[in-house]
Amino acid sequence: MAGLGCDTVGVRLKSALIVPVLGLCTIACGVAEPGEVTVSVQGSVSSLVTTVPEATTTTAAEQRTTTSLPGVDPGLCTPPGEILIIPLSEDVQEQNPCGISTTGMIRFSNLTGADVTVEWGSRVLDVAPQRSVVPPEQVGQILSPGLHAFETSLDSTPTVYVYAPGEGFGSAQVSLRSFGGIRPGQRITDAEAEIGAAIIVQERGAPCTIGWVAGDPHSPILGLDATDENPLIQRAQATTSGQRTLSDVGVGSSAEDLRRAYGAQLTERSLGDRTQLTFEPNEAVDANFRLVFDAETAEDGRLTVVAMRIGRVGEVERSDPCAGGD
Repeated sequence: MAGLGCDTVGVRLKSALIVPVLGLCTIACGVAEPGEVTVSVQGSVSSLVTTVPEATTTTAAEQRTTTSLPGVDPGLCTPPGEILIIPLSEDVQEQNPCGISTTGMIRFSNLTGADVTVEWGSRVLDVAPQRSVVPPEQVGQILSPGLHAFETSLDSTPTVYVYAPGEGFGSAQVSLRSFGGIRPGQRITDAEAEIGAAIIVQERGAPCTIGWVAGDPHSPILGLDATDENPLIQRAQATTSGQRTLSDVGVGSSAEDLRRAYGAQLTERSLGDRTQLTFEPNEAVDANFRLVFDAETAEDGRLTVVAMRIGRVGEVERSDPCAGGD
């Protein structure tokens, strides 16, 4: 590769698992324009997503969440369904490895004042100071399920635990009143006792905040009223297509699938570029709860479910758990 005018610094990936090595070898290099990232790559690559400095890059390592269980450290992990931030810094507090699904993505964020190198599969990434790099692959294309530790040019060794799609809440069954055992209307201590795991509360004291099951990258996103010391669960939203209702529909199902499953109990309303389909129960005991689907038109022209949630009337209808209106 001599004569290309670009050098890469090799580092190793420590793991109990063997990571597949990609075949072809190319090098991408260049001089960064202001606000861009210089990425040196060794290995097979089609593209890299690069980002400019952003508030979340420098604050992510400082984010603090809590659980209701004493002695449980919720760590600094990203909520399920979001890109998992791997902070590259000597000052990041040691913690248990964050969990991520094989279908998730990782952002390497350099919080230092110097270049940091890290290996991603067969490629070596050079992350510039105060910049982030998001490799284009899903985690499962590079890492198999299990514990992986990245040996970087820093003394610290960030780790990640990769979960298979069906692990934990990845294949949770959803009914009108229960999402894999988590029930809207419960206090989180009751839910924790039922599922045997801690629930993270993002912001204590807030009238509306989100929560999730600690350590489970497939956890539903919970909408919480956290003004009480024991927050109230208002709603639970799906994060994977493997989470299915008793009628075997979920994210990725078509509107026709829902109509066949729920018949006259399904109501529909147009909300601009999406359609909201709601299952309304006919039992008086369930009158305050709904099963809601948001659908959008896919490339094949079908109206397809992109979000699914259960919860209390007045809370579950919103697409965003803490936004006003629709």
